[in-house]
Amino acid sequence: MSKVVINNCVMKGQPVYEHAVNVGDTYECLPETNNSNDAKAIAVRSTSNEVIGHVPVNLCDYVSDLFTRFPGKLVMLCQITSLPLPSHPPWPWMWQPSGGIIVPCNYILLCDPKDHLLIYQILHAAIVFAPGSYVTIEP
Repeated sequence: MSKVVINNCVMKGQPVYEHAVNVGDTYECLPETNNSNDAKAIAVRSTSNEVIGHVPVNLCDYVSDLFTRFPGKLVMLCQITSLPLPSHPPWPWMWQPSGGIIVPCNYILLCDPKDHLLIYQILHAAIVFAPGSYVTIEP
């Protein structure tokens, strides 16, 4: 499998779920179609399948569409790169809407090597909505 990585991103909502995270921890990300706030939400889940956070809403449209476009062929992971901290630019300040606490992370999408260029291109367009992030391919 190839890796397409969204580097220097964040996980949102971790304090709401009160799940402790550590640098280097890796969690699976899955569509949360029953989410009443956003049908395209992508949940970050613990090893016991509890929701511990979410992919930022600005990326969810793109990532949710990837799960639809590549059913059963895409695995998304969230790898924690730093401890939780107050939201700050380029993300909204912690007191602003969509602010709060962020958990710095990388999102890793495992895919078929023949699909990685298309996935890269879609995610490259998406990171316009994830300030400071960048996408790489690791075949």
